[in-house]
Amino acid sequence: MAAGTQPLGAGEVPDGTPRDGEAARDINRADITWCGVRFELGDVPTVVVRERVRLGDTDSSGLIYYGAVTSWLTRAQSELWLALGFRQEGLQPSPMMPVVDAHLRYHGPLALGDAYELRAWIDEAGTTSLTIAFEIGLDGLAKVGARMTHVHLDAVTGRPCALPAAMVSAARSRRPAPGRT
Repeated sequence: MAAGTQPLGAGEVPDGTPRDGEAARDINRADITWCGVRFELGDVPTVVVRERVRLGDTDSSGLIYYGAVTSWLTRAQSELWLALGFRQEGLQPSPMMPVVDAHLRYHGPLALGDAYELRAWIDEAGTTSLTIAFEIGLDGLAKVGARMTHVHLDAVTGRPCALPAAMVSAARSRRPAPGRT
C-alpha cells in the first residue's frame, strides 16, 4: 500500500459512503481517483481508462452485459484520439470513420463494482483504415480483449479515402512492439 494511504472500512466506497449490501473489498484511499484517464508513453503509447462496473453495465446475474463493453471501448477510443492530439474539428473535411469490423473476446467475468483498467492503442494502420486494440483487465488479469477497425470515408461521396496524413503518421509511429496483444 502506498505511503499515506489507508484501507477503507468494510462497506465503504472512496467517498466514504457505505455500500448497501456489498461485501467489503480491499480498496485503499488511492482509489479515490478510480474514474480517471492517463496516457502512457513508451513503445506503444496507450490510453488507460480506470472505471468501475456500474449497475447499468450488468445483467440480472450481476456480471457485465456484453453490449455494455462497446460503450466502454468507444470512450477509450475517444480518449485515445484526444491524447494523440486529434480533434474532430481539426480534421478537414470532417471525416467519417465508422467501425467496419469489431471483435471482442471474453476471458473472464467482471462483476458489479469491479474496478477495471481499459487500455487502448493503435494496433494497425493502412491507407484508408486503422485498427485500435483494447484490453480490459482486473487485478492484472485480462478479462476482455477487443479490436475495432475504422475506415475513413469521404464526407461527400461516402466512399473510402485516404486517412489524413497526420493521422497516418501518428498511427504508424505508434504500432505495438512485437508480441504485444
